[in-house]
Amino acid sequence: MLRGVFCLVVLSLVFASGAWAGERDWIGSVHVGSAEILDDVAFLDWQLGSGLPYNFQPPAVGEQSLYLFQAQLRAFLDSERSALPAAGLNDAYEITLVAQVEELFTEVAFADVSGDGVDDSMLVTMRPIGGKMYILLDDFSNGVPAHTASGQGFGDGQIIAELEIVEGVGTFAQRAESTDGEGVTSMIAKVLWYDDSFFTAGIGKVKRKGKGKGKDEIRYVRFDSVHVAPAAPVETTAFFNDANGIFPAIPVHYPPLLQRVKVFSQFWTTAPVRLGEDGD
Repeated sequence: MLRGVFCLVVLSLVFASGAWAGERDWIGSVHVGSAEILDDVAFLDWQLGSGLPYNFQPPAVGEQSLYLFQAQLRAFLDSERSALPAAGLNDAYEITLVAQVEELFTEVAFADVSGDGVDDSMLVTMRPIGGKMYILLDDFSNGVPAHTASGQGFGDGQIIAELEIVEGVGTFAQRAESTDGEGVTSMIAKVLWYDDSFFTAGIGKVKRKGKGKGKDEIRYVRFDSVHVAPAAPVETTAFFNDANGIFPAIPVHYPPLLQRVKVFSQFWTTAPVRLGEDGD
């Protein structure tokens, strides 16, 4: 595994270049039917999920890859990033996230991480340029609970948000002649549709940099993630392995490429300045 010092460099590279200014945070309520109502929801904290660079080849600048991801929600977080009590989550119901992310390799560099004078690691910088993500609600009385090892149950629920990836930056550092490595990604997705009976901002509030109020529609979602290979303990044999899932099922043909992924997401009511919109 790569050393912590190098990982701090990776983190600083990504989040320095992935900063978007002028955002307005959405803080509201979620309504899980009659099962649960939670107020002051500001962030979603996802469990360790499975990730895979599906058509990954030795990266070269200008080439593209497709990244697959699936995970369950761990907790709803309030504006102070504290977990809200959600008694039914992962007991009576679950929230899942599935994604196919189109990435463009923008830089490939080699580095001497061990300090022995030999370039022993590869640093790949990529830019998410497209793809789709879906957030789903799955009632255990009707659906199949998500099962990491088989890849089942992640994409068979009721869609509560449909997202299109529009911007981002990521970096992954990998040991030479190995698939072991780690990296981070910061990504923005535009909300094409969301279930406003589930996400109810009218009961909550909206703030801009801690002050004032604004329009309460959810327009963008930011995803910040950490990626580590090998993937244990979230190895899977397939992605989107559901009979009536959103994406076609994709088997994992080369398990060493699997990654474990930790994701946090945050809702915005305005477009980030970096995207060239006013964010009114």
